[in-house]
Amino acid sequence: MWYWVGVYALVIIAVFLPFVLLYMIAGVLWLGVMATRFMVRNVKNAWAVRTHFFSRQHWSMIRR
Repeated sequence: MWYWVGVYALVIIAVFLPFVLLYMIAGVLWLGVMATRFMVRNVKNAWAVRTHFFSRQHWSMIRR
């Protein structure tokens, strides 16, 4: 009986371990993307150009 419990445990681990690793990797990548977006947004806000110095045409060129 303990033999089959061990076999079932190994099968369950072998099936679910790749999914757990996949979700962990996806979570770490998502956190990295969110941290990068947060830093870019903060830098853009810190270096924001004042729009009233430029006409509408110049501002559209700057935003590209």
